Amino acid sequence: FAKLMNKKAKELGCTGSNFVNPSGLNDPDHYTTAYDMALIARSALNYPEIVEIMGTRVYKIPPSKKAPEGQTISPGHKMLKKNDSAYDPRVFGGKTGFTSLADNTLVTYAKKDDMTLISVILNGHQTHYTDTKKLLDFGFSQFESKKLADYEGSLVPENHLTYSDSRTDQSLLLLNQNSRIVLPKEADLSAVVPIVSYDETSLTPSGTVVTVNYLYGERTVGHAWITPNPAIQSRLTRS
Repeated sequence: FAKLMNKKAKELGCTGSNFVNPSGLNDPDHYTTAYDMALIARSALNYPEIVEIMGTRVYKIPPSKKAPEGQTISPGHKMLKKNDSAYDPRVFGGKTGFTSLADNTLVTYAKKDDMTLISVILNGHQTHYTDTKKLLDFGFSQFESKKLADYEGSLVPENHLTYSDSRTDQSLLLLNQNSRIVLPKEADLSAVVPIVSYDETSLTPSGTVVTVNYLYGERTVGHAWITPNPAIQSRLTRS
């Protein structure tokens, strides 16, 4: 597990983590950072089964010999529980954790409108839920998600979308409609810098031929994925 986990973490961009066991129990060589944990948590969103499981508020286990009447279980994450004071309707999943060295840890996924945020609390003492709420409140109030398809020609470099088939006048390349960037609400769009890349990463969707990475200041704030037009591609395949 540790070998594969460290390999995957590196692929995801983690730089401050090392895993030596699957349990997370105390070991001086087993560690991570809040940022790395957020990268790992973001990757988990690519697996619908995981999203469904961690967002399940109540699950009934069928009867068995040890539990003839069955069992009902619920997640430990209090922000998912409607009858708990920590409940937050924006939260749709997460993971709790505790060891004597790490204290309380909490990973939380939340969504409002078109923006999903991931909060990570490490060494949380007894404030991990209130700290999480403060982070989510700040994130949703200060930032917004912008759909790049609404900004073709300004945020999306036109020269990477204007190649066309002379027979149909259709574009050979299309912008992935899920491409978004997240910016401070007061951000000046003219300060966003697009950087074109032809390299693939673990985040690159299948079929992508061009990736446009967006920088705001020194931070990467999103990506645009450009793929072949399937209508043109199928026509070229048949001809």
